[in-house]
Amino acid sequence: MTESKHAVAYLMGALGLGALLFFGSACDMNFGNSGRYIPAPPQPNPSDPPSRIARLSYLDGPVSFRAAGSGVWTPAVLNRPVTTGDELWTSAGARAELHLGFAAIRLNEGTDFGVLELSDNAFQAKLMQGVIRFTVRRLEHGDAFEIDTPNASITPSQAGEYRVEVSPKANTTALIVRSGEAEVTNPRLAFEVPTGQQARVDHTKLMGRNVTPAPLADRFDQFCQMRDHLEEHAESQKYVSSGVIGAYDLEDCGIWLTSPTLGAYWTPRCVAAGWAPYRVGRWAWIEPWGWTWIDDAPWGFAPFHYGRWASIDGAWSWIPGPVRGQAVFAPALVVFVGGTELGSAAVAWFPLAPKEIYVPAYRASLRYLTNLNPLAESLPTIEPTILPRQPYANRVAPNAMTAVPRAVFTSGRPVEGSILVVGSRAAAAQQLTTSFPPVVPEAASLSGRLPAGTRVARPPQESSQRQVVLRRSPAPTPIPFESRLPLLESHPGQPLDRETVEQLRKGQEPER
Repeated sequence: MTESKHAVAYLMGALGLGALLFFGSACDMNFGNSGRYIPAPPQPNPSDPPSRIARLSYLDGPVSFRAAGSGVWTPAVLNRPVTTGDELWTSAGARAELHLGFAAIRLNEGTDFGVLELSDNAFQAKLMQGVIRFTVRRLEHGDAFEIDTPNASITPSQAGEYRVEVSPKANTTALIVRSGEAEVTNPRLAFEVPTGQQARVDHTKLMGRNVTPAPLADRFDQFCQMRDHLEEHAESQKYVSSGVIGAYDLEDCGIWLTSPTLGAYWTPRCVAAGWAPYRVGRWAWIEPWGWTWIDDAPWGFAPFHYGRWASIDGAWSWIPGPVRGQAVFAPALVVFVGGTELGSAAVAWFPLAPKEIYVPAYRASLRYLTNLNPLAESLPTIEPTILPRQPYANRVAPNAMTAVPRAVFTSGRPVEGSILVVGSRAAAAQQLTTSFPPVVPEAASLSGRLPAGTRVARPPQESSQRQVVLRRSPAPTPIPFESRLPLLESHPGQPLDRETVEQLRKGQEPER
């Protein structure tokens, strides 16, 4: 997209057009005898990426991951942001957890699971085989939450605890409702399953209309209950806005304090000497956000995608900001720099401080940018390629600036073992560029490069080939990375906007 088009987009946001909501036309289906017509929920501004994300918040055993637009399975990594088109496979003895802020989904061993859509108004996933249990803490009016299996679509109608099991050998889907209520739907019929009941679906014939009492909890249920308990009793929840994912993991590795000027802030205690934010982890290319930080710490999600960092009394502390409204996910709240001291073969960055404005690499409305910068006192008209004039307090803070060779940055390798030394004088001399590095991603940027000869477990071929029953039309299948790469090369570091993606999907020649 040209600079003039960016200017028009932000001007439209400033005029208030970003606050308009519209309705999609492809999200409704009528299921024969059920007689139910599900209206499409309101959608956000089409220029905005989702403010919601899912976090890969727990891993135990061999768990494999395939990024949207990629044909390569790689070992899953903790704190990976998960979005539309991503897939997971848990091998024998493995478990995994996805957290969406308003819901948590746990995968037992032998589970083939994929995200069909994750947006501000919808979460839709496919379960090809295996067992999941999900806890929904809240469902806003108009929100869609749907699990699609080869036998039926399952839609919880209220907050609660649910378990779904797909057996490929028996060709059945079982639903257990521990609390709440859910509807089981296929093209023939639909019926409700209340609290304490279970239903079983055989192929596309609903055999479970006469529901039976739910069985006793097994070891996987007990594991899920334990994870829910940890979240429910986390003190950190009262210091952060709704939707901040991962705040409950801060309990055991830091302390909460308050300041008259900064409000509540959290200081990590489980870090090594000389530690600094955005230094122990790796970078990945995740569209529609672009370059995204994945931290290695067990608590390393919330402090790197929400709020800001400050050096207080010689220690780094995370300031989540005011507790109001819905939190907006950011790929990494940093500023990238460059100059002759580092050379073109290096990439360097430092964390933003409180009240400093984050300028994303992607196109967005003014409303979105305001919610993305809750600590900012004012939000001027901004462009993705122009940084606003700010003090950037962390620019010369001790160890704040991190630099690595470009090859480390783009390959998804951990940065800690390849850090280039940047002294305080050199840091002050570096040229501020943008909130994103002008670096073109490569295939390995999606989920890392595998060493030669590495074998990664993947779901059985027959599982991947199954079709699922859809109640609503999901988001379009992500375009393969190879097809997007020529356009990404024309604007290094900037992800494709939705308009360009749609043109590419239709086989048209996009104009960026």
